[in-house]
Amino acid sequence: MHALALVFLLSAAADQPSAPAAEAQPTAPPASPPAAPAAAGADKPASAPAKAPDPFPNIVPWFVPRTATIGFFLSPSSSSWTPSAFFRVGWEVGVLERPRNHLVVIVDVGSASALSTPLLMRTLYQHVAVVGLGYRSTHTLFHWGFHITAGPIWYRASYALSTRCPGSPACLENRVLGWTEGRAQIGIKLAPNFLVGVAVGMGTPWVIDYSGRNPGNAYLGGLSLSLWADWR
Repeated sequence: MHALALVFLLSAAADQPSAPAAEAQPTAPPASPPAAPAAAGADKPASAPAKAPDPFPNIVPWFVPRTATIGFFLSPSSSSWTPSAFFRVGWEVGVLERPRNHLVVIVDVGSASALSTPLLMRTLYQHVAVVGLGYRSTHTLFHWGFHITAGPIWYRASYALSTRCPGSPACLENRVLGWTEGRAQIGIKLAPNFLVGVAVGMGTPWVIDYSGRNPGNAYLGGLSLSLWADWR
């Protein structure tokens, strides 16, 4: 009995499974080499390209006139050339601008007064406000351009006592007409923002009355010669 029990115990111990081998530990991945330091300034955004300077910058506010012109008209009336001195101030706004070529919108206002008048006419005044388009070309030293404008002209002509105004000590002609004017100009650049020069042009009302009922408008405008300055 003891022998059988010993044999049974030995056989039972032989039937038990052996202990499992220790699980293999996972191999750690090789350490990656340290990253190279970033180049200095690489984290900063690229700066925007420098803006080209304005080839024709403005140095005065938009509401300040940019040009001034003084000169005189020579009106070829039927009997003589009637001179009138005039003064203008103007504004010019660029529509299409390149380094040397500029398409501009022009606004001019001004007045003129006759320096001499025909017989029986005592005074002649002209007031205009015009708008139009012009071309300007400015180089290192030389400048040239031209423009054409249109708008109303208000003129006042007074006459001495005559058969034209019977019973009145004076006769006044006071009318508003349409007006067209063109000028071509040349000049020099004295400073980056200052030009001076001379101009020649022609101005005329849309209606000229040669019937004698409104003789004043026959003496308006004419050939113009002038000096100008531009301080944009």
